[in-house]
Amino acid sequence: MQSSNSYWFIWKEETMAETVAIAIQRGGVGKSFVTYALATDAAARGEPVLIVDLDPQVSLSEMLGIQTTKTEETFDTLLTRAASAKEVQPIEPLVISENLCVLPGSIDMAVTEGYLASLRFGRETCVRRALLPYQEHFRWIFIDCSPSLGILTVNALSAVRKLVVPIGTDFVSVRALRKFLSFAYEAVKQELNPELELVGILPNKVDIRRSEDTSCLEEIQREYQDKFHIFPAARNLSGYSRAAAQRVPIRSDKDLDVQWLDAIWDRLQGGDHGTRAAK
Repeated sequence: MQSSNSYWFIWKEETMAETVAIAIQRGGVGKSFVTYALATDAAARGEPVLIVDLDPQVSLSEMLGIQTTKTEETFDTLLTRAASAKEVQPIEPLVISENLCVLPGSIDMAVTEGYLASLRFGRETCVRRALLPYQEHFRWIFIDCSPSLGILTVNALSAVRKLVVPIGTDFVSVRALRKFLSFAYEAVKQELNPELELVGILPNKVDIRRSEDTSCLEEIQREYQDKFHIFPAARNLSGYSRAAAQRVPIRSDKDLDVQWLDAIWDRLQGGDHGTRAAK
């Protein structure tokens, strides 16, 4: 990982960045890994990518090898600026590798969330304002969201055009999905961001040998296949963890299944908008 510098300003995209949130109010479903997989995949194709770690647990920042306690400027710093100033002075992203930068998270994000919640005006749009200076310098901006229905998640959904929802194949996760769609996605789309598009639901970390997993896959398909796109299931394979630990794209392991990843890209890049069942 390179130190913070200003060469990201050299990148100049012809269009504004495509903004994507990976979110659901449930921990342990692989939000950070899905964000990592998408970001490193795009960067490997030569597309400039910015990752935003909006999770107080900072799992993604740590996955990228960032020592968050030793990083002076993190995304919560930028959020505080966006909440208190009309014009946001950007912080410099950390350069992870060629074409890949990150605005790292911090455990102090939980304090920042409390501060945002206390604001009377504009509290739902701080992330949107904070990201404006970066929009023309990246092809993709991926936001790894907090596992809650709080103001940070509302901010993320207000700031992006597209949403990917990973879900665990357990009954607690299925119940969490219902709440997320009702209290987060649909509410934000109606009140704050009518352009928000849920591009698909990703059954993640699936073990088809477990009866609960197969039952949940069937329930997800039965309940949502006529309403939302359902991606092919991502299996619970150790190779995914190895790729993340080595900080390489998951395609570097030719034996790993990437059907789910290809399906997400198909939707993000305007491909088939039909409904596919989880497999």
